[in-house]
Parts: sequence; C-alpha cells; structure tokens
Amino acid sequence: MAGAKDFSFDAFGLAAPAPPQSAQAAAQGHVLRAFWAQQLAEMSATTDFKTHNLPLARIKKIMKSDEDVRMISSEAPALFAKACEMFILEARRPVCAPSRRP
Repeated sequence: MAGAKDFSFDAFGLAAPAPPQSAQAAAQGHVLRAFWAQQLAEMSATTDFKTHNLPLARIKKIMKSDEDVRMISSEAPALFAKACEMFILEARRPVCAPSRRP
C-alpha cells in the first residue's frame, strides 16, 4: 500500500499521485544538506569563542535596546552573532548562486 507521502491533495481534498521531485529541487536539497553539514562541522571544530565576524558590542547594544532586557549573559551575544552569520550566509546564497540561463 502506498504511503501518505506518495499522494498530494488538491483544493477539494481529493488525493492524487504526488508529482515527482524535479532534478533542480533534488540538487537544491543536496546543496542545503551539504551547507548545514558544513556549518555543524565548523561549529563542532570551533575552539576560539572570542573571535567573531560580527561586533559583539554592537549586538549587545541592539539586544539592550529592548526595554524588557535588563541583563545579558556573556554567551548570548556570541550565540546571536553565530546565528546572524548563518542567517546572512543562508540569505545571500540564492543571490550569489550562478544562474543557468540559456
């Protein structure tokens, strides 16, 4: 018997066979998995938590701009800096990716 992922549902709730995944979507999925594997390996290998690509003082100042924030732990800006760095890398990927126009 076919699994639930083998069918897609239309606007009326009727089941239809799911369309096959395109080669481009499969390639994008592979690139995305490789990116996150690389990020995980980089984070696992990191031993120097003092050096960052983004200024921690500015991140801390932005965090303190919220009136509900009173104290910030020393780890929070470093963690937020890494999250911002990963977001920037992920956001610029489609822009920097080479296009395949005929």
